[in-house]
Parts: sequence; structure tokens; C-alpha cells
Amino acid sequence: MGELFVRELSRSATVVRTQALYGSTGRSFISAILGRVNDGQPLRVVDDQTVAPTRAADLATALLRILEEGTVGVYHASSRGECTWFAFAQAILEGVGAAAL
Repeated sequence: MGELFVRELSRSATVVRTQALYGSTGRSFISAILGRVNDGQPLRVVDDQTVAPTRAADLATALLRILEEGTVGVYHASSRGECTWFAFAQAILEGVGAAAL
């Protein structure tokens, strides 16, 4: 609905879609997984949804390029690659040396 609202307000608007955003600071899937592990809470992660985990720095680069080009429309901006949320959680745990799911 938000995209439709923006496009109704201005035909010269640019909408950028992304997914599974993460960075070195702030709240993200990574911080949620690590927080649960650090608190000793159980992890339940779906294995039937595929995402393209996207680094905030990659999204920022894409946004700058879109702004510099001055193009209008709807864009999908994400890092390369894809995995399930479950595989993403496993990679996070492996990255910090924690037990895999």
C-alpha cells in the first residue's frame, strides 16, 4: 500500500525494494539470532522462505547509483545470492563459532 500511495502522490517518484537487510549496527536478523543465542533462548527459523540477505552498504551503493542516474520507477536492490532464513541463521551461527541449528 505504501508503494501505491507514493506512486499516486508523484509519478516521478522512485521506489526501492530490498529484503533481509543487515549491517554492523542496528536491529537485524543477525542481531536477533545472536541475541537469542546469547540469552539461551531456543531458535525456530523457517526453512521454506528464500531471501537475498542484503548488506546495508550494498543497498546504500545501489541507492546512490539510482540517485545519481536520476531514474524513476520501482527497483529491487539486494546483495547477490539467496538462501532460506534457516540457512542464513546457520551461516550466522557458524560465523561466530556457535553450534549449528
